Amino acid sequence: MGFLIIIIMKKEMKIVAVLIIVLNVCTTFLFAQKLPNIQKQSLLIPKNVKIDGKDFEWNNNYNAYNKATEIFYNLSNDDRNIYLSVKASNPVIIKKILLQGITFTITNSKKNEFNEGQSVLYPKYDLKNQLLYLNINSSTINQNKRDSLMLIYNNRIVSKLKQIEITDIKTKKSSALSIYNEENIKAYALVDKNLNLIYEISMPIQKIKDKSTIYYNIKINGASGGSEIIAIESANGTVLSYKGADGISYNLGYSTPANLALSYSTDFTGSYKLILK
Repeated sequence: MGFLIIIIMKKEMKIVAVLIIVLNVCTTFLFAQKLPNIQKQSLLIPKNVKIDGKDFEWNNNYNAYNKATEIFYNLSNDDRNIYLSVKASNPVIIKKILLQGITFTITNSKKNEFNEGQSVLYPKYDLKNQLLYLNINSSTINQNKRDSLMLIYNNRIVSKLKQIEITDIKTKKSSALSIYNEENIKAYALVDKNLNLIYEISMPIQKIKDKSTIYYNIKINGASGGSEIIAIESANGTVLSYKGADGISYNLGYSTPANLALSYSTDFTGSYKLILK
């Protein structure tokens, strides 16, 4: 009898774990539906904010969910910096960000012109450390397993995501920096306990202080990094491939909707009124 009770309890625990996961997915979906596509209000950077890949400062509250890029985000500022916080829940989008990063651009010029200003790409990989391929999918695993995976994934992220790239929009000049740099540009990302990716960037706004409104673009770079996607026919189906910056060809997998979404960039543009004292 005791043995049967243990089996029943284990089954019930699995059912509860599955129900919790389903509830989390449904809650995320419903929450996203209620948020605007582009952030509407200005926000002050939370006190004691840390660029550490955690969103405790926001208490998991985001002010926009962009459908084109499938990310939650908050944009905020103080007198010195502008700060972007992103949460990605879709495993395909997480993989996309970890493969080629997010490019965050701010400018003084009119909307959609972007002929001056600065962009920050994070992560920026060197040729020997180009890919970080994590197959993150929390929908079929319990919390104990997710906790273990979180530690594994974050160890890999911390070991690889060490560089950012800054580009002057006007001159087109780019330079790679450590995430610990003297330019006061900060970036970090980690996976949380629900295997969402929390991604943060902070950059100075001294050059645009005389402007009350800025324009910004957030681009989720495709896994191909802008390279041409090649469809290769195989006995088991069509395989998508591209040539990396190192000249090596990389396979993205079979030609499925998810892998096609992974291959190409998506972006959006918005305006933001700075809160200046």
